[in-house]
Amino acid sequence: LMVVVSLLETVCTWYITEYVSTQVALALDCFARVFVPVNYLVYNAILFAIGNSYVSGDEGAYEETLSLLEIFAWGNLCLVVLVGILWCLFKYWWLYRTMMMDPVKLHVQCVHSPLDKNEKSLLFRTFDTNRDGMVGVRHMVEVIINRLGRPELMKKYEEIVAAVLEKIPEKQQELDHDTLLDLEDFLVDQPKIFMVFAHFC
Repeated sequence: LMVVVSLLETVCTWYITEYVSTQVALALDCFARVFVPVNYLVYNAILFAIGNSYVSGDEGAYEETLSLLEIFAWGNLCLVVLVGILWCLFKYWWLYRTMMMDPVKLHVQCVHSPLDKNEKSLLFRTFDTNRDGMVGVRHMVEVIINRLGRPELMKKYEEIVAAVLEKIPEKQQELDHDTLLDLEDFLVDQPKIFMVFAHFC
């Protein structure tokens, strides 16, 4: 069953990396490297202890114990899978919460392991309040300042907007109104945009 768990963990890690979040997949992989071996050792210790206690005991009782251990084995498999699922959900929730509370901190933390396409898409959706697939630069700057809880940065609002637009040369001609970014623009420009906020913060 531990072989099944290992294979399942590998498949889930690949799927989560491809379609959900690299950060969550890495968290699952690190968690599994610790939890699965520990679980395996504990389970085998229980088997060893029960086996020794029934070496010279009643054969009927021993067979009954084996049946119970089989049920326990499947229950343990379900426990491992459930804990893994809960861990992934927790890490995804924590990732989303960080995006909503302090996206600049998330950017800084991910300097050496940048957000992947799925994570950037999730971040984009947190700014796309109109659900029209477009995010205004001015709107995004205001939202980020509010999420940071740094109202004093509003004094530098125009300066920050100008600095962001400076990082997006192809959008500078749109200064007369709120420059709009679609998802493809955001995927490309997100690191440069948040580099500006990291500088001002």
